[in-house]
Amino acid sequence: FCVKSVAFVRDGVDVALSQGNSIKVFADAYLDYINFLVNQQVEIFKYESFCDNPDVTFRSIGESLEIPDSSSWVFLVDSDRVIGDTNISRGNMKSTVFKIKRKYILPFVRSEIDGSEGISHANRLLGYPIGYESTERDSILETFTFWISKKVKKVGVMMKFKDGVLG
Repeated sequence: FCVKSVAFVRDGVDVALSQGNSIKVFADAYLDYINFLVNQQVEIFKYESFCDNPDVTFRSIGESLEIPDSSSWVFLVDSDRVIGDTNISRGNMKSTVFKIKRKYILPFVRSEIDGSEGISHANRLLGYPIGYESTERDSILETFTFWISKKVKKVGVMMKFKDGVLG
């Protein structure tokens, strides 16, 4: 009985930004994780490749795990609310898989991301570009608009609940 493993990863910069925690703490843990995957020779699949071509990536994962008939798999989406991550993806609801833009962050956080040896080293090991500016990003206007819409929705839900109406 042979156990096969695969890993699904994303650019360390984007993972760090979605965590909302200390960049340093995240970077150290993420680098440990990536080093483990590399040292154990775990086959790695990238989120971005999945977004670019979900069927091919989905089949490749099945084939890597030696699942019978996986070469004919097709990735089916049965939802009209596919999102790019575990949150609301800054409002980007789609009916297909897609890459979300990098989250807009203030310059001092960019400096912390760009200065992180852990994230830089993990990205090098995975073949990702280094640094915050290396991919398409949300504008400050997109970020501000999403932030305001979240606050408005939250207030609306709180008001409905206060009035005894939840729905």
